[in-house]
Amino acid sequence: MLDMFVFETTQLLAQLEQVIIESEKSSCFERDAINEVFRIMHTIKGSSAMMHFNHISSLAHSIEDLFHFLREEKPLNVDYLKLSDIVFESVDFIKGEIHKIEKGNNPDKDASLLIEKINYFLSILKETSPGEKTNGTKEIVISGELNQNNIVGGRSFKAVIYFEEDCEMEDIRALALINDLVKIAGDVQYYPADIADDRNSAEIIRKEGFQIWFKTDRSFEEMHDFFSKTIFLKDLELRELENDEPAESENNEKPIDIVSEKKNHDKKS
Repeated sequence: MLDMFVFETTQLLAQLEQVIIESEKSSCFERDAINEVFRIMHTIKGSSAMMHFNHISSLAHSIEDLFHFLREEKPLNVDYLKLSDIVFESVDFIKGEIHKIEKGNNPDKDASLLIEKINYFLSILKETSPGEKTNGTKEIVISGELNQNNIVGGRSFKAVIYFEEDCEMEDIRALALINDLVKIAGDVQYYPADIADDRNSAEIIRKEGFQIWFKTDRSFEEMHDFFSKTIFLKDLELRELENDEPAESENNEKPIDIVSEKKNHDKKS
């Protein structure tokens, strides 16, 4: 049974790599490709669970869930390059575990960080997918400037977000943060502005931070608490602006407050 598992999984991974390579060439995943990835991961999930290789099974399950959503909901705003990278990283993980099995060792590498990345990618797709906006929820159009909550007389703020090193997907994390922010703020602007489509935005965020300007009726303390809860937050700069102060993507101003999210959140807790 072990030999059969190794042989079958190796063959399936080779097929999966070919599907991803072909999809990368066309810059999209056609329906047949999505179905094939789903089928392969469903098979690997079942066979690895039967063999009690739980890390492999859990990882395959998370990819299966991702492609099930792609198949059923057909979201339009998919970063296919990032999707391909996630699948290739998963293939590399499973290959490494198969290599251990072939040498008689236990496939014991923890897949939780990779699964978290996959689940986060899926959560962003769900957040921005038209099919998920039910019960009268307002659809959010992601761009460099959002004005759907035009708050008159509110306070103006600038926030600069720095994510932890090696957290990856900074652009997607920034997009998720904006989706949450527009629920409580208006006149939202941010830099880099084209985080949904520009593949260089993640690198810009790593070097310069994710810069956000907005207006809200909330207090400084409330907004500080809001940003401090950002996942993988390393540092936060937040300051209240004068009403006539322009929103410029420059880092030469002195922020009111710089905190480490972990230390600050622990103190508050």
